[in-house]
Amino acid sequence: MSHYVGRTQTRDIQLLIELYSIFQPHELHFLIELNKRWSIYDPNRIQNMTAVLQHTFAFEYKESDIQYVIKYFSSSDSIQLFPSITVDMVLTKLDQAFHLNPYQSTCPVCSSMLNVDMTDVISVQLHTLKGAIHKGKVFFVSCKHTNTSFYMHPIAYVYPNFFRQKNMITFTSESLQKYDTIYLGSKYAFERALIENYTCQLISSASSWQNQCIIIDGHQKCRRRVCRAKNVQVATQEFASLTVGCCRTPNIGSHFCAIHQNLAE
Repeated sequence: MSHYVGRTQTRDIQLLIELYSIFQPHELHFLIELNKRWSIYDPNRIQNMTAVLQHTFAFEYKESDIQYVIKYFSSSDSIQLFPSITVDMVLTKLDQAFHLNPYQSTCPVCSSMLNVDMTDVISVQLHTLKGAIHKGKVFFVSCKHTNTSFYMHPIAYVYPNFFRQKNMITFTSESLQKYDTIYLGSKYAFERALIENYTCQLISSASSWQNQCIIIDGHQKCRRRVCRAKNVQVATQEFASLTVGCCRTPNIGSHFCAIHQNLAE
């Protein structure tokens, strides 16, 4: 029979037993994180941190125990309970940091439970408020309503922020508020903060709908020559006056059309 050698040293195991006899695992984790966040310049640091733990977990801790734990985990030879590389760092490096799941675990049509056998995945680009673009995956499920009274209904595809039946897409308040990301279809997803920021700009800033005309497609194609006049005034039902470029073809040998030949001078 082979002898098993553990990866954790005996002295470390004994120390953990001692610590866990005083603190529960989640309390110890909380204290270590609190120690990282609390200012070292607070003259009543230990007392205040002890008060935070007592308020959070409703238990009377000793300041001496708090001080012992902080002193030990501040030393260079302490046990490394938490890795130096985080899960987020690894997943970001592997382009697996953003998994967008269906907004509910039951079919919105027949109420059947959704499971992994119904799942498919789409690779998307996730755009954030800070301008970063990350690779992400959208997981969606398809329910055929098997063994239900809805078996004649179209297949329901449940996505992170909506469900679809044939060409009909249904959004609900729950589906739109489910996650910090928004997926509206295709190959793109957006951080909720990005959409909310844009909405605020439309409502309250110089970019609002009340102050600007937004040109949806103002790019003049290079398939033909166009007049060089760029200050043509036009009127619409919504706007009394808009400045646009002339769309007419220039005269032969000129940069301007027949109407704007006076600008050639």
